[in-house]
Order: sequence, then C-alpha cells, then structure tokens
Amino acid sequence: MAAVIEHKSGFKLCRESQMAVDALKSQGKPYVVAALSQLQRDRVMTDAAPLVVGTLDFIKAALRQRKLPMPEENCYPEALGHLLHRSIWQSTLYEVVQEVVKGRPLFAKPSKRTKRFTGMVIRDGFDWRLDRISRNEPVWCSEVCEWKSEWRYYVVCHQIQGKALYHGDGAHGVDERVVHEAVALMAALPGTPVSYAIDFGVLASGKTALVEMNDGFSIGAYDGVDPQVYLALLETRWHQLTTV
Repeated sequence: MAAVIEHKSGFKLCRESQMAVDALKSQGKPYVVAALSQLQRDRVMTDAAPLVVGTLDFIKAALRQRKLPMPEENCYPEALGHLLHRSIWQSTLYEVVQEVVKGRPLFAKPSKRTKRFTGMVIRDGFDWRLDRISRNEPVWCSEVCEWKSEWRYYVVCHQIQGKALYHGDGAHGVDERVVHEAVALMAALPGTPVSYAIDFGVLASGKTALVEMNDGFSIGAYDGVDPQVYLALLETRWHQLTTV
C-alpha cells in the first residue's frame, strides 16, 4: 500500500508534500501522487492508503472516500484558556468590520470553515482581502497583540519532537515549561489528537502565550522541522483518524 500525496498542476509538489515525499523515500516507503480532482471524482482511491498528505480539501476528499467525517477544529482548547493571556471570542465578520469602522482594529480568523481565509489583523473596514468573504462568516477574534516571536511545536504521540520559529526574533524564546504544561494537559483530555502542532509566542509583556493549536492531519512545515518528525506527525494522526 502506498501513501497518496497531493500534487498541483504540472505535478508540482508544495513544500509540505515535498518534505513528506523526501522522508518517505529515505525510509523506502512507496507513494503515489494525485490531484484533488482525482480524489473528488474517485479516479484515485485512498481507502487503503496508510497516509494521505495534502491540503484541507484533499484530506476532506480522502476521508469522504472512507465515509469518515472531518474532525472538528479546536484551535483554542478550553483547558488551555489560562495560557492565552488575551481575550478571544466568537463573532461574525460583519460584527468585526463594524468594530473596525469605529476605530478598533481586531484580529480575526474563521471559526467554522478552517482556512476560508488566513487569520489577519483587520484595520480597515474596506480591506480588499475581505472582498469575497461573506460578512456572515463565523470568526474567532481578539484584540491586536504585539508578538516578539512565535514558534510552532510539533507534537508526535503526545511528545514534543521538534520546533520552528515562524515569526519574529528568535532571541525572544518562549518559556518551554509552559509548552510542556500545555502538552501534558492536552494528553490527559479524551479526544485530543495523538499528534498535532501547537504554537506559542512571546508577547510584548514578556509572557509566553498560546497562539493556537492545529490538528495534525494537514499542517504547515516551517524551516527547522526535521522531515522525519513531520512525516511521523502526519502518519500517526492519519492512522488515528482512519482507525475506527
């Protein structure tokens, strides 16, 4: 059985797909590449694949072939609320824009349709990035924060296996005791993904704060993460998702 890796037009692989392929090759594991349209039309079947790597839509199509639902996103786990160090609430894009027009910039990201748009700071009610997004779109929002640095921790089987700086100055390191506390709390909760990414950063106040948590079935790979760690994260989460 071969892993199924998403390719774009011209059989090009994105960074994450290429990283997974490199790690699979080094382990002598077979793989095939496929386009999203091939899964959506059932021209390539993934129901026996030990791993599927691709975008959110690609994963969704692969799970549909197995008659499995997409897992619910939980980017701000209640158990980690004390580590946010800022107010986060649910709203709609319309309400966010109304606040922005009044002179209150806000950070917003989709709360229901993950990756409908990239989380962003909105300072202008006529921001062109929002042109094609319904004002009824449910969102998470928060006050705008100043982050000195932001780091992604790669958690495999409830253990931190790697980290990468993706924003800011690496001289501002997070308090890793806080990160380990968060991972231990999540490991004790039923339903926690076995493997995932969790982002922490350093606020202007110097506090280490949770940025967000991301499920491990379709996750970005930043510079600094070992391809083998990245592959292990994807494999263990895919196995958990498809083992009923």
